[in-house]
Amino acid sequence: MEDELKVTVPKLTVFYNELIEPQPLEEIPRLRRHLKAAKVSNAEKWNVLDILQFIVEFDLHRHH
Repeated sequence: MEDELKVTVPKLTVFYNELIEPQPLEEIPRLRRHLKAAKVSNAEKWNVLDILQFIVEFDLHRHH
């Protein structure tokens, strides 16, 4: 997954100016560990797109 992040995240930062590359590179693996600890079904098999869809679906991308 780390290799996938290194390819995908720079592409996202080109399209979304509010994203700064180091943030997703740090936060996505952290979220993946939390999902695994919470025993979210099949989360360990999710690719970067799956994780980003989860973030958007549950509105985790906004600061509250």
